[in-house]
Amino acid sequence: MLVASIMFKMASGFCFKMKSRVTTFIAMEKCITANNGIINKYIGDAIMAIFGSPIQSENCMTHKHKNNHEKNHAVASYKASLEMKRALAELNKSFAEKNIPPFDFGIGLHSGEVLAGNIGTENRMEYTIIGDTVNTASRIGALCKTYKTDLLLSESTLKKIEQPDSELKLSLKFVGESEIRGRVESVKLYTW
Repeated sequence: MLVASIMFKMASGFCFKMKSRVTTFIAMEKCITANNGIINKYIGDAIMAIFGSPIQSENCMTHKHKNNHEKNHAVASYKASLEMKRALAELNKSFAEKNIPPFDFGIGLHSGEVLAGNIGTENRMEYTIIGDTVNTASRIGALCKTYKTDLLLSESTLKKIEQPDSELKLSLKFVGESEIRGRVESVKLYTW
């Protein structure tokens, strides 16, 4: 088991033109990979990205936090979210000029233990991550509609990011405590 930060980007109000979908996926992918995340799956109009696995990236390590892998992947997932929000605002401007409906998304971030590796059977094997952390991140992303926001992050991710020596100055607010299907404990959620 290793600790990673998982991002689920869920689409809402997604435009129907395939070219716009591809353009949006390309822009989101650039934000994720620029912050040392990897896209593990495209699931319909959703993206599942991993920060901190399969290996700890040297590029993700800041000099200030050289030995703090957990903080680095959480910070990287949050920075990718910020960049995705900016990129989407620019894309929606260009879509509006072409009379294409705007694209909205909800991002769910959650950090915790995952099982990572080649998972499957002899006939179908793929590198992926599984576990409660992955399921929780997906369900948090889906809750963005309920809380009418484009980002929700769990308290476990917030604690990894919000440190006195962090280079990020966050102004996140608590939005609620939510029951997450499949979990015994509720999850505290935050947004920008």
